[in-house]
Amino acid sequence: MYRRNKYIGRRSCYAVHEGAYVPGKGLTEETFLSVMALILRDVKRGWSYDDHCNRIPFSRNYALQRVVWAGALSFTHTDKEVARSLMGLGREILEQEKLPEWARVFLAGKNAKKVAEELVALGIARPDQIEVVEEGEAVSLKA
Repeated sequence: MYRRNKYIGRRSCYAVHEGAYVPGKGLTEETFLSVMALILRDVKRGWSYDDHCNRIPFSRNYALQRVVWAGALSFTHTDKEVARSLMGLGREILEQEKLPEWARVFLAGKNAKKVAEELVALGIARPDQIEVVEEGEAVSLKA
């Protein structure tokens, strides 16, 4: 089996096993906060997926590694200033265990609504911060 993205895209581990995923491609400003919401969810439930979509134990230390990975990857998808900002923001979000007030989360997939409700129940995001979008719908922070 080949390596899969854990959170982003229709073929990600989240899409395959949970029926919900972050729409888009790459780690941009639009996708980063959505990925962070799912990383926090993984921390709170104590497990996540590896690169082959196997279920693995998931701790705060592992989450920090994912935040660093996400920040580093964002350097290839955004400019350097945005990427640096995202990396710092990711660490801050992990520390506070919730998204900032201004953050928006985008989810797609047949179970996106269920995952969104869980994010709210876990205190990771408020209902008004989460948007369930249709496959192929444009996702933008600029409203």
